[in-house]
Amino acid sequence: MSKYTLSFGLLPLELDSDTKHLLPISSITNLDSTVITTGRDGNVVIEETQTKLAVHSDWISGIACLSAAKFLTVSHDFTICYNWKTTIWNHKIVGYHADYVKGIALIGLEDMKCRYATVGLDKKLKIWELDLFEVENEEDVEAKLLGKFDNTTHHDAGSIYCLTATKDVIIFGDNEGRLSWYDINSYSVIRTIDDAAGVNLKTLKLLDDETTVLSTSADGEIKLWNVESGKCLWTKQLSHAIWSVEGTLSKDLFLGDCMGNITQLQGNQISVIYKPSDCDTKTGGILAMAIIEDVLWFSRSGNSDLNKLNLLSKKLTVIEGGHALVRCSLLTNRRHVITENTSGELEKWDIVSCELVEKISRDEGNFDEVVRKLNPKEVLQHWCSVSIKRGILFVKINERFLNTEVYGSALTDYVIVNEDKVDEINLDERYNLGRIAVNSLLHGFIDYELAKDKKFREDISSTKKQTPPSTPNLLRRHNSMASDHTNPDQHKDNKSIKEKRRLSIFTKFTQSNNTTPQSSAPNTPNGIPDVPHTYHGIIEESEDEMGMMLPGPATALPTSSKPANLTLTRSVTEQSIERSATPSSTFGFHNRSSRVKLETNSIDDLHSISSTGNGEVNFKFNSKSFSKDLSERKPGLFLNEYIEEVYHAYLKQAPNSSSTFMKFGRRIPETLFIRDSTRPVIQIKSGCILTVNHWKEGSTGETIAFSTYLPPPTYTANDLIDNYHTYESLERHLPIWLGKILFKEDKVIKTYPKITFIIQPWKDEAHLSEETQQSPEAERLVVEHKRSGFHKKSKPPESPLMLPKINDSNVRLTAANMIKAKKIKTYIVDRFESKTPEMKNKEDPSEWLEILCKGTVLENDITLSAIRTLYWKSNTDIVLEYRRKPT
Repeated sequence: MSKYTLSFGLLPLELDSDTKHLLPISSITNLDSTVITTGRDGNVVIEETQTKLAVHSDWISGIACLSAAKFLTVSHDFTICYNWKTTIWNHKIVGYHADYVKGIALIGLEDMKCRYATVGLDKKLKIWELDLFEVENEEDVEAKLLGKFDNTTHHDAGSIYCLTATKDVIIFGDNEGRLSWYDINSYSVIRTIDDAAGVNLKTLKLLDDETTVLSTSADGEIKLWNVESGKCLWTKQLSHAIWSVEGTLSKDLFLGDCMGNITQLQGNQISVIYKPSDCDTKTGGILAMAIIEDVLWFSRSGNSDLNKLNLLSKKLTVIEGGHALVRCSLLTNRRHVITENTSGELEKWDIVSCELVEKISRDEGNFDEVVRKLNPKEVLQHWCSVSIKRGILFVKINERFLNTEVYGSALTDYVIVNEDKVDEINLDERYNLGRIAVNSLLHGFIDYELAKDKKFREDISSTKKQTPPSTPNLLRRHNSMASDHTNPDQHKDNKSIKEKRRLSIFTKFTQSNNTTPQSSAPNTPNGIPDVPHTYHGIIEESEDEMGMMLPGPATALPTSSKPANLTLTRSVTEQSIERSATPSSTFGFHNRSSRVKLETNSIDDLHSISSTGNGEVNFKFNSKSFSKDLSERKPGLFLNEYIEEVYHAYLKQAPNSSSTFMKFGRRIPETLFIRDSTRPVIQIKSGCILTVNHWKEGSTGETIAFSTYLPPPTYTANDLIDNYHTYESLERHLPIWLGKILFKEDKVIKTYPKITFIIQPWKDEAHLSEETQQSPEAERLVVEHKRSGFHKKSKPPESPLMLPKINDSNVRLTAANMIKAKKIKTYIVDRFESKTPEMKNKEDPSEWLEILCKGTVLENDITLSAIRTLYWKSNTDIVLEYRRKPT
């Protein structure tokens, strides 16, 4: 079963879309006087027009140019992408591998059809044919797979690292040093040389009018082979592994090695023409080279610079690249992340408000030292994971993002945008951190769906239309099994109304801000979530419900009676429909300017706002999308399928006799979107890259299924106008599990793991030793008193910090791990055997009582879980001591 997760990438406000690569440049291509570079940052840069295309979500490992305005790229994100220019640049994913795609080679191009081959770490060689006309004019067209070869060996090796191709044969090399010839016409391997290299092969280069091929390996050996016969013509051993080769003749080549040296091979003469200086040895090896008018362009693995070496004057010119993030660490409060970029700068980010909080001084130490220093005493469980992709900080969530709650004291530093609806933040109340983060990030989208839901319910209440007037717009999702799940007639109808462009951050470009909706999913919902009209599904848990429990039967938490939902029919057939991210749009990090100014911010009025600027929103509904037999439907994967279920439920919903609001004589159905408007919404400070990640069955990792740029919200009705097409795309591409959380907030009482601890009075060892130490004269008097028989045993002096004892039956306790030290103090005071002066004066225990763990005084807001993690550091029962605060 395919799995989908959601990620959002944080972009600093000052980040602009310049034409610098942020990570090392992986290829340099000179075509028709146009230089095209690709990078490990997933970007393609066209030097002449200073255009930067954000194409992939990971390293670009290869490019095949059809012309200066059409090219194919492959990446470590498992995808093969076609990029072309009309009035703007467009992009589509046209194929996949199950692991990193390591190379691509063009076989032929004729009659608007091209053939090409790709290889990857999944040990597969794949031959494809792409109809350029169809892919540029249709929505869900992918390349046709003509042939596939599995290079897996009995040792489970065979990952293919490099390839090259003529019109008749493909030559590829793998990680065991094998070199193979694959016949394109018969789709079979015709020759394999097992000992072509002693280690893995690195590069292959066709030379001498495609009559010879040069191979390089990781041990520095290079060999020249005859393409037709497979005979080795000569072998040379160099000092270091060759990573890149430039030239067309085997007698005149430039070789770039892993140490950053560039060597020229002329006949049998080998000479070094470029060697990095001693202070420059950490910039890495030569990744790519290209000769353009007596200038050797090259890149290195240690930076994002583009270097130009004049072969006549030997003068070196360096065009500096940008800086990107290289590593990150999520702090224990699960809200802040420390990052380090390629220039060694350290930064602190907030992943809830999506902002760069602080640039950290180098005086604070290195990355690990800063992480240790800034880790707070607040220790929460994970609700997300963080990683660096394309030099950007990404936060990934799945269905378990509701696992973490924080106290209101953790929200005081944020700007709450719905203060008019939210009660004052209670510092001792718990709030779901993951829900707040997602609700805040998708605030505009949620408002859009609520307005659309209201419009649908109003439409079906009209007596003029007794049949379903509209349902969500559901289009096709394309993959190899789409025909098994899509009605052919419906497919034909949809084709005539297809939108011509789609939306994705990895296909947005720098030249304009136009956005268009993407393709959608088939009509495959999994049931109707009929919800009673009076049930709001919100069950909150107060601080008092997480109190102390003595050994014995656990106290039952308060529950809420829930009316029984209707029994729904649900198909158990596994959903196999999947979609590829095949959008096209322009790239831009900056917030788009509003096209229409509105006077109202009311959600009730949003349904009358237009995405075209004329005063009305034309929500997309399709009257043909309902199936008559729900039992035949497959389990849904995407949000629009859940929305269709809800809309279908409205049509079946009996009129509510208690409703007093009517339109044209028919009552409007009550909404089935259950939302709690009193939850705080945090202000989002910067734009984000929103992606849906897809882990296909049989794949070794996630690939990207959908992506878009989400600008920072203005929290006005203009957000709906500016982001109308984005919200339409989100509806069709967000996973269904997220939709059920967003629009069915039936939060149940959260139970927490329990921790056992022991409380006992603090012992002032220093005070006791000081009071019991006596002078020689005092000791003599004590001895005399004992001899006289009138000695009375004296009680040892007590420290002024000592407090009353607690009965032994109440010293061993069990409580939820989220309980605060402040709450523990109240419990301790309630069980004293006698009252203190502070208790008689009704003073707050948090003001005069201290609790300690292993000699460390604990703060009021620290939780029991954090005490165990930071101080006790053991799974045994925690021992806490209590005392009066020193004056």
